[in-house]
Amino acid sequence: MATTSVVKAGLDDISAALRAERQACKAAKARIAAARTAIGNLSTTFATVLATIDAFDEETTDVFEQLAKAEKSLLLAEGTALYGDMNTANTALQALTEF
Repeated sequence: MATTSVVKAGLDDISAALRAERQACKAAKARIAAARTAIGNLSTTFATVLATIDAFDEETTDVFEQLAKAEKSLLLAEGTALYGDMNTANTALQALTEF
């Protein structure tokens, strides 16, 4: 049978492990917030290239311009979805990290 001090040390170890994992969740939340900000700023960060693509003629027959417009649309849709997913993750982590 374990002594009181051994049991207490074990409980302290459990507490420390929980504290460390909660801190990891806080770090994850902070990283997600930073990523969400970066994705939210993509249109500003890449304003020049996006403006260039937007200036391509709607009826362009240039294959490169058509591909650039299509890829831009796909990337914007992906970024919007990722931004939403990060909001969901951040909300879920809120309950784990705010106490």
